[in-house]
Amino acid sequence: MIVKTNHTTLFTIWCIALVTVLPIAAALLEARIDEIPLTWPNYWKWFIFWGVGIRLFFKGIRLASTPQFTGLSLSSFKNRESYLLLLELGFANMALGSMGILSVINDQWRFIAAIAGAIYFGLTDMLSLLKKTDGRHERVALIYNILVFSGLVAFMVSQ
Repeated sequence: MIVKTNHTTLFTIWCIALVTVLPIAAALLEARIDEIPLTWPNYWKWFIFWGVGIRLFFKGIRLASTPQFTGLSLSSFKNRESYLLLLELGFANMALGSMGILSVINDQWRFIAAIAGAIYFGLTDMLSLLKKTDGRHERVALIYNILVFSGLVAFMVSQ
């Protein structure tokens, strides 16, 4: 087990900000600037932007640019194809994140981003629940994923 106290603390703060503070702040700011009432659709727009878009886009960048983020290096793989698969996973995260980011400008894209995000986070949650989580970092990620998945389902049901 790898102990990453500073990284885990920052990751916890980042997750709390992405799922609560930043979507609420963005929705409040938009409502104030546009002089419109604060509504659930306004909140959901920013929840998807931050919770799916920003989280997955930056996770993808980090995964594709620094595979050591996963605790693996090129020497950890038996062949180059396995390493390239890890890079492709980073690119897939960036693609899903881009969908969440761009959903801010189009309501229909928002619903599609919510579906894709719910599939991603739902399957990730199931995988995490099937294996024993190792340490605080994985528990924080699991809680984050469950919160985002639940929020995305609530958004889709409200449509």
